[in-house]
Amino acid sequence: LNGSYVEDITWENIRVNECERLVCFKFTDTFYMGSGKGDQTYPGYVKNVTVKNVTSNSTSTSSYANGILIEGWDNNKTISNIIFENVVRNGKKLTEADKQSFVMNNYVSDIKIK
Repeated sequence: LNGSYVEDITWENIRVNECERLVCFKFTDTFYMGSGKGDQTYPGYVKNVTVKNVTSNSTSTSSYANGILIEGWDNNKTISNIIFENVVRNGKKLTEADKQSFVMNNYVSDIKIK
């Protein structure tokens, strides 16, 4: 994401057959494998997002297959109040303990798993 306001969004009832990274919310200075430049001088945030009833059965052997990446940019460009509800990866429903496997930085807060 560049400078963007992403708020009050729900992704619901999604079935994924193959994926590398299941969820990625991230402000970054490059994208498209480094070929595009992001511009973080613009303001922004991501908040109040729900990921609900999502199932992924990826058979990838990649180290980040079915992974979840959430990274804000700085104290003024954060990601907060993200809810994962009934998210299932390879037959296993996400639990609070699974947050330890998420890649997150210090600019992320209020991640909930139901």
